[in-house]
Amino acid sequence: MEDLNQSLSAAQDTGGLFGRDAPQQMSVTDWLLQQAEPEEQPVSLDTLNDDEIKKIMMSVKDGIDVAKKYYEGTVEPKLIHRRKLRNGNQDLYEKKLPNLSKKSKFVSMDFSNIIEWMKPSLVEVFIGNESPVTIAGSTIQNDDTATNIQHLVEYQLTRKNNYTSLVNDVIDDALGTNLGVAKVWWKRDEDRTRYKLMFDVNDMQQAMMLTQASLSGEIEIQKVKQLKDTPDLYEVQFDHVKVTANYPVVEYVPPTELRFTPEASTLQKCKFVAHRKIVKGDYLKRKEQDGTYQNVDEALEASGDTKYTSADEYINKELSDDHMRPNDGDNASKDVELYECYVDVDYNDDGIYEHLIVHCVGDTPLSIQTNEFDIAPFFAMGSVRESRKIFADMALAEQVEGLQDLKTALIKQIVINVAKNNDQQKFIDYTAVMDMDALLNGDEYVPIKGDPNAAIANPPPANISPLTMDLVNYAESELENRTGSTKYNQGLDANSLNSTATGITAILGQSDKRIRLIARLFAENWIVPMVRFLILLNKKYGEPVQTFRFKDEEVSIKSEDLDIDYDLIINVGNGAGTKEARIQSYMMLLSNVYPVLSQAGVATPKSYYAAGTALLEEMGLKNTQGILLDPDSQEAQQMQAQQAQQAVQTAQAQEAMDLQKQLTLKQADYEGKAAVASIPSIRANMNDLPLDAQVNVINTRTAGNTSPQAMIEKIARDQLAQMTPQAPPAQPEPQAPQVPQQGGPMNGQ
Repeated sequence: MEDLNQSLSAAQDTGGLFGRDAPQQMSVTDWLLQQAEPEEQPVSLDTLNDDEIKKIMMSVKDGIDVAKKYYEGTVEPKLIHRRKLRNGNQDLYEKKLPNLSKKSKFVSMDFSNIIEWMKPSLVEVFIGNESPVTIAGSTIQNDDTATNIQHLVEYQLTRKNNYTSLVNDVIDDALGTNLGVAKVWWKRDEDRTRYKLMFDVNDMQQAMMLTQASLSGEIEIQKVKQLKDTPDLYEVQFDHVKVTANYPVVEYVPPTELRFTPEASTLQKCKFVAHRKIVKGDYLKRKEQDGTYQNVDEALEASGDTKYTSADEYINKELSDDHMRPNDGDNASKDVELYECYVDVDYNDDGIYEHLIVHCVGDTPLSIQTNEFDIAPFFAMGSVRESRKIFADMALAEQVEGLQDLKTALIKQIVINVAKNNDQQKFIDYTAVMDMDALLNGDEYVPIKGDPNAAIANPPPANISPLTMDLVNYAESELENRTGSTKYNQGLDANSLNSTATGITAILGQSDKRIRLIARLFAENWIVPMVRFLILLNKKYGEPVQTFRFKDEEVSIKSEDLDIDYDLIINVGNGAGTKEARIQSYMMLLSNVYPVLSQAGVATPKSYYAAGTALLEEMGLKNTQGILLDPDSQEAQQMQAQQAQQAVQTAQAQEAMDLQKQLTLKQADYEGKAAVASIPSIRANMNDLPLDAQVNVINTRTAGNTSPQAMIEKIARDQLAQMTPQAPPAQPEPQAPQVPQQGGPMNGQ
């Protein structure tokens, strides 16, 4: 894994096409370089000399021979045997248990059951309900770019490829045969139309238009030829290019199509790796027309009858029947064995391996080019990993095989025993039975002589060992211990297992450690390298700016932003418990945390939008645009502007109403004062009132019973007091002196 990651990191600045032309929009410098003639031509059948091609093909032929020998001698027999074990093949058990198989066809399907129990959990790990891969930036400033890369990868895996089927097929092979293979390559399809025009070197406008069209990738100049006797006129031939497909392909490769030499521990270290396919002659001719292949007619004439491998024929028995393979008798319908080889060879004798991609049929080369990434684009995995071999000798099938054989033999014996006891042999006295035909035919009435119990006797029942079911239970227990698959398995849940430097997280809940280990190995040796390589392909062959629609949003990313120096966090699984916990967390964030943060000015409408969108997605609502309004959207900005304008208008209206109220109050106050001023006022002192009026006022205000007579008497007393002079204040009387007591302190004075 470390070597593969190093190879991917080293390759990010170089790239590679793997046998497929992928022209793209170019910068001015790239266009100029294309128009100029380089001193060193790229590797191809046209630039290599005969000796170099001969040495390359000798290396390829040797690699094919070694890989074929290893495949047919080691890999294919195990592929077939493991497939038979999974299918419970009768021929396999007729050889293993010949005597029991004659009496019972029962086969225990433990290996198949284990795969079918483990596969849904593992498939769910890598597809789940979330993105197949989570890409986090190495720094906080790179998070937005990393998120766009994640969206691009998810879009290409799920929208441009059958990702669920790919994961299912690869995991099925990894569990069943211990060799699941995926291949990643770039697909670019074009519609080309050839044009030619007369070009005048003095026409600057025409030159500018040709240059712009070539830079944008709309046309590709094929040939420029000066016309005879006209130094200023040239004939320009160009192709109008319309791109119909431009994206990476992640495809499942059957293990019967993979060939490799066995000297290395990974496919990326092998000297020779090849994808062997049986194709029609039509496929080769079409590739020749688009300029990918050469020498196709020579290859078709030299190729003989092509046969499928034994493993292919075991899986699909119709392939072995020539009558089931339609053929028109021409080269177009001819089956051809095509090898796409990734080989290391020192063809120029400089003492250093060159990494090449060679397409060939037999000894005929169809294409030779440089493998710019220096690695084969195959990503293989198995349920049992052997650190020093690509294809492990001891896999899950071999671990289960002995126990499945044991259960098959024991249950066969039980079935045979039950059958014997249910249909026992009988001892018959022919002399006591008068009509043997009636007895053998099962007639209702059988005439006999004497006691029927004496005429027909049953042998004692055949007993089975009481330890039989104990052995069956033992085998069942051992199967669970070796595979981690039990009847109580609830699959994988979304609990993070690992946060290593590479960012791998294998998600597992209620499952055995064995399945947990398998999930980790699948993530580390398959998903992570495959996604890293997919990013490399996008960086080299994607458009300068890729724009795609992701969850009802337009996402754009530049090719220079595509970098594999990001931590890849594999989000493997989406357990119900963790999903509910995330929903609760988002709801608490929206209801309790954000209101407090909003008052502090930390949480913004964008924060609410992000949390609300994440909550809806966790609840399974992917189209959040119809439910929530993005604060940064034009519609939201227009709405905010309208609300702000409405608030200003409301404030102005309120201010006008307040002013009008103040004017009304002042007007009412002025009118009230004026009205009071216009009313005549009468003022009088209490003493100026008549006596009766004074009495009434006093009695009214004090609730008393004063009479006029009492008022007259009070007035009279007041007047008399004013007329009488006041006497001086009385003087105090003198006090008599005190006589001292005898015996007191005055004695003797």
